[in-house]
Amino acid sequence: MTALSEQISIREMTEEDLGVLLTWLTDPEVLMYYDGRDVHYDEGSLRENYWDPLPPDSYRMIIEYGGRPLGYIQIFFADDEIREEYSYSSDLSKVYAADMFIGVPEYWNRGIGTAAMEALCRWLRDSLGAEAVILDPRKNNPRAIHMYHKAGFSQIGELPGHEVHEGEVCDCILMERRLINNDT
Repeated sequence: MTALSEQISIREMTEEDLGVLLTWLTDPEVLMYYDGRDVHYDEGSLRENYWDPLPPDSYRMIIEYGGRPLGYIQIFFADDEIREEYSYSSDLSKVYAADMFIGVPEYWNRGIGTAAMEALCRWLRDSLGAEAVILDPRKNNPRAIHMYHKAGFSQIGELPGHEVHEGEVCDCILMERRLINNDT
């Protein structure tokens, strides 16, 4: 997809990436912030959740640093169902929902996620004509919220009881980054 710098790039996920994705999604430190430590993936469930066919206008991407895969991004076109789930009432027509994580904890807090999300927004705008990107981090994940703010997202709503994480119902916030009339 795009090279962000000599070190950071984003590319489409391939079937060969499932092994490294399984490594990340069985790491309790990663799961604490992403799917939850009570989620247990094996090859079959990972393939079902992260490889089986996607809806149209949806993408799975890998973030690389120095040629090493170290993160995951998923992107979905915000159709009526997603807009209803997020209580998103914008009249923009080309909106995408995104989610991401860095799967190698020793690379957290280095700006890689911010750079990857900024590049993703540029790609969505330039390649797909996206007008905005929305996402829904849990309120109890301040590091992710801070990263999204650094990448140009603003909080536009609250999503009470939006997600179950590690057996607890969690509140999320709705964040948006407008890509039109923006120097993304």
